[in-house]
Amino acid sequence: MLAIEHIFIFILCLVVFTIILTFLFPKSSTHKLEKQKPRAHCPLCNHILEKGKKVHSSQTEIGDTLIETRIKGCVYCVVENNKLKRTCPICKKDVPKEQMILATANPKMSRLQLSIKGCRLCYPQGFTDDDR
Repeated sequence: MLAIEHIFIFILCLVVFTIILTFLFPKSSTHKLEKQKPRAHCPLCNHILEKGKKVHSSQTEIGDTLIETRIKGCVYCVVENNKLKRTCPICKKDVPKEQMILATANPKMSRLQLSIKGCRLCYPQGFTDDDR
């Protein structure tokens, strides 16, 4: 009879110890890496860009009131063997890998806030024959 009481007390102590450990070290804080919030989306393929991932582009200043930005795409849709569909955010037509879209910004307001004008099909006045 004495052995059964000892086993019961031992099991009771284990249960209490487990409950105490559960409160001291909750599951959510034990070595769980927090997912980073998406920084932005690629305007061509709409892929989520996390911290450190950038969109390939080139900027040209036109006077004091306009900056033209030619957006080539992100690291996911510019590569040779990509399977992501690249579409123009304005006309929703396919944009080949070698083409880009045009966006403008007002440097007096904000250099980072771009106004997307479109691709070669929907905004042809922004492109020349040299643009590919």
